[in-house]
Amino acid sequence: MKNNYAFTNHSQGRSQSQVGYPTLGDHLARIEAQIEICCFDEEYEAQAEEICLIIAEVFMLPPTAEIQIAGQKLSVALVCGVYEMLRHEDIIAVMDNVEKATYEIKHKKTYLRTALYNAVFEHETRELNDLRAECGDDDPYLRTRRERINERRYRTAQEWLAERKKAGNV
Repeated sequence: MKNNYAFTNHSQGRSQSQVGYPTLGDHLARIEAQIEICCFDEEYEAQAEEICLIIAEVFMLPPTAEIQIAGQKLSVALVCGVYEMLRHEDIIAVMDNVEKATYEIKHKKTYLRTALYNAVFEHETRELNDLRAECGDDDPYLRTRRERINERRYRTAQEWLAERKKAGNV
């Protein structure tokens, strides 16, 4: 997905919507479709909407800004690139982890930003663990899947972002 950031001199007196910036509502609608919000059970819908709003808020930040993820300052462009890979299953995993937390989450927004960022990288591991539990370690499908995952691991988020920048998608 392409971000339509159009940076102009704001002293010209035009609002963001007049210069082609996506609105919070634009980002929210895209994210809700991306994570298939309509597929959440009614009891989890409010929490899923809250998560969508947190993601949309990050997309509203300037791409060159930095935000705190897992104790590190990362560029908003990088975080947005990772957030664009979030799937329905990732959001469920984040909500499950919040529910299972045995400690008080003091800074919920910061916690969720980090959890969402990490969920993308943990998706394959969750699937492999589920397959291992169902099939056992010697299953041929599991071995093939492991090989595909290992091929993808060489690509870091930084490499992915560089490719997106080169293609003009950031």
